[in-house]
Amino acid sequence: MGNRTKEIKQALIAQLRKTARWKPPTDRAGTIRLDLNENPDVSGMLSAHTIAETMPSDTWNRYPEYDTLLEQLSAYTKLPKQMIALANGSDHAIQLLFLMYFGNGARVIMPSPVFSIYHHLAKIFDTDIQLIAYRNTYPSFSFPVEETIAALETGGVNGLILCNPNNPLGSPIPNTALQHILSITAEKNIPTLVDEAYFEYAHETTSAPYLMRYPNVMITRSFSKAFGCAGLRLGYVLAAPEIIDAFLTLRLPWSVSGVAAHVGTVVLKHQKSILALMPDFQNRRKEFTEFLRGTCGLQAYDSCTNAIIVRVDKPENFLASLKKSNILANHIFRAPGAFGMLDNAIRINIPTHKDMGAVKNAFRQYTE
Repeated sequence: MGNRTKEIKQALIAQLRKTARWKPPTDRAGTIRLDLNENPDVSGMLSAHTIAETMPSDTWNRYPEYDTLLEQLSAYTKLPKQMIALANGSDHAIQLLFLMYFGNGARVIMPSPVFSIYHHLAKIFDTDIQLIAYRNTYPSFSFPVEETIAALETGGVNGLILCNPNNPLGSPIPNTALQHILSITAEKNIPTLVDEAYFEYAHETTSAPYLMRYPNVMITRSFSKAFGCAGLRLGYVLAAPEIIDAFLTLRLPWSVSGVAAHVGTVVLKHQKSILALMPDFQNRRKEFTEFLRGTCGLQAYDSCTNAIIVRVDKPENFLASLKKSNILANHIFRAPGAFGMLDNAIRINIPTHKDMGAVKNAFRQYTE
């Protein structure tokens, strides 16, 4: 056992030396930030609620307890507490689940393009990723149902990663296809991770109802997107009790701060008023998409999340032009595993009412 542990440690160190550090963008203050799928719409409401419900004075000097937040999440997800674990952001949960199930040469199927952190973790943990291309079916991207099923049937598969709705594409997996794929993975006992960071934007598409039936399935979710708490670093895992128990063994005991846990309880207490903002957001998304297609003559893809893919000529120049107008968008054309479908494309968040005029003007100036 000692030699094997040493071998694993040496292999991990070797992989880290070969892997470039994932560097988040900086110097974003004072700009219109439409590059990282953040949600500023709820910031005023959250600040008011959080201030009004002052944290217990011992939040700062006592180690955190999570029972209240877990109870609220149980009610929110309609799952027992034993099937829920907190994490320091959903990407922290993804990292630990990779370590538990997808490392050391595991062959993992991953429909792509997908959140770039998966490619980063695959390099670190020496995961054998088999990419399957989404379909470019403008005005939307389509999940590769038949290709994913065929890959699962080949044998020797150690894992499946799904992003639903997809980040960065903004497209959901059809429910009938999702259930069929999950049933195959359950039959073959293939660990399956479903990333639902954007669940609140597409309530109708989720794997949560299948967790009781398929104990191989794990879901990660986030408070960063619809709930507008990206700076808080709070996420959670939904899975069978035995998976949660193993996850909590690996996760350090107080990885989520007491401040994050407290604000999480405030968010869930006011979830109805926060999610009541969704129709207004959806109208804004429709308005912005139609503007890009009609006024600007650009290919803007359908999305059920808070960002859209837009195809432009010379995306580097386009992003530089936006930046001159103090607007940041995402260089999604650099995304790994995109099979060329994101060439000449950028990803941009839906602007707030306040910023919509400035963003439209910047697009008009570049496309006229």
